[in-house]
Amino acid sequence: MQNDFLTLEVRVEASEKVLDKPYTAREKFKKMAEKNPELENFRKQFDLNFD
Repeated sequence: MQNDFLTLEVRVEASEKVLDKPYTAREKFKKMAEKNPELENFRKQFDLNFD
């Protein structure tokens, strides 16, 4: 298709937003424990560790 009357302008804006997504088991637990501090007590009570 040839159309000399059609002009497209594309703008891409950089985002400053950084996602803080947990990846490891330790990071996931830390994130969940921030929302529910009782998880830390549960971990200590049952002597659970992260490998």
